[in-house]
Amino acid sequence: MVLREILKKLKEGEISVENAEKLMQIALLSNLQKSLAPITTNFKIPEIIYGAEKSEDILVELINTHLKYRDFVIISRATKDQIETIKKEFKKYLIDIYALTGIVVIRKAKREKQVKFNGKVAILTSGTSEIVVAEEARIICEELGCTTITNYDISMHEILSLYDLLRHLIAENVKVFIVVSGKDGTLPVIMSYLVDLPIIGVPFSSKPSTSESGIGSLVTMLQSNAPGLAIVNLNNGVNAALLAATILGLVKTNE
Repeated sequence: MVLREILKKLKEGEISVENAEKLMQIALLSNLQKSLAPITTNFKIPEIIYGAEKSEDILVELINTHLKYRDFVIISRATKDQIETIKKEFKKYLIDIYALTGIVVIRKAKREKQVKFNGKVAILTSGTSEIVVAEEARIICEELGCTTITNYDISMHEILSLYDLLRHLIAENVKVFIVVSGKDGTLPVIMSYLVDLPIIGVPFSSKPSTSESGIGSLVTMLQSNAPGLAIVNLNNGVNAALLAATILGLVKTNE
């Protein structure tokens, strides 16, 4: 619906001010996405829509717009209500739902997952609380064609075990590490001195209103002089996965 039509319906009293505002937001976003879609169609990274804080109407409109130009779209941090709406509105599509992380993948057709890269991504956590973010990174990595190896809840009290783990992962052709770490955030920093491969640190926040806010782990990573360590924002498993896939793409691909 174009803006003129919305304003006409508002003037004639067919819709309320609140509905007009919502329809105008949808129209503006739709026009913007349509103008950008042809530019990004051939880009290797797929469209990922952040679900949280979006209304269900706007989310559905955005998904419809992207599916006009792409074979699939990924929604991250989708709420339970959004997931139910997606299941209802996109019945003719194939839908993969990862309830733990809130990731939803909508496809036009079934596709065989192909490994695009020779190297692998290792995804590690310093505790079990971080698994949700780590799984978010894993799912996105695998959607992008990466092979992943996971190891969750690594104890920093057993440094020799860490040495053994890293040796094993390197032998398995791991080329990039994603390390999700809360508390003091030291795990990715220490690892960066032990291996000469890129490490992506993901500071973790479990309780934003307390000492578990994640600021400690974020500051530790940012203030370190650790070689080869890149840091993304708090709990940002999606961007960590995108960066990991980009790095692997620069190393060597099978295509």
